[in-house]
Amino acid sequence: MNNNLTEQNSWKVLFYENVDEFYEGYLFGSKEDALKAALEFCKQMSPKKRSELIKVNADKLVLGARNSTEYVVIKPPDTKPSERLKKKRMQRW
Repeated sequence: MNNNLTEQNSWKVLFYENVDEFYEGYLFGSKEDALKAALEFCKQMSPKKRSELIKVNADKLVLGARNSTEYVVIKPPDTKPSERLKKKRMQRW
């Protein structure tokens, strides 16, 4: 277990009970652990024990509990703004 997790170097998993109600959030050292925790939460909250992918983009992944209002947002570690700009410039070429 990594005790040196920070907002900048870890995967953030934010759990919501519904659109207006934040439940809790955790930091994870790997994307696999973050995804596993998110899937487990959605399965527990879903009446049919299922999760569904709601949205994916470069900034986050959103999973929802099927037939329920609960959902999870997974955010990757923060990268430096200059690194993001370099990637965007490279994609244009």
